[in-house]
Amino acid sequence: MAPLETEFEIRAGETPFARCQYCDYPFPTEQQLVLHRGVAHEDRLDADEQAAYEQARAAEDETLSLFRLKALFALVILYFTFLMVYGVVT
Repeated sequence: MAPLETEFEIRAGETPFARCQYCDYPFPTEQQLVLHRGVAHEDRLDADEQAAYEQARAAEDETLSLFRLKALFALVILYFTFLMVYGVVT
């Protein structure tokens, strides 16, 4: 995968939490850096970095699954709320 070609600007007085050792791209969290390395530089990773990527990916998948469940629950509640309001009004 080619290096990131996105321009970025770091605000005055702020420092990135971590920088990629391969492309020098800044990241606000260590987890985002680990995920970036696993996607953009997977051919350069050693066994420890690969394991860290797999762990970070699993954690992100779990977080996304929880978000999807919460969003589905909110939509179901919203749907039934509108249904009840419609039933009362008509």
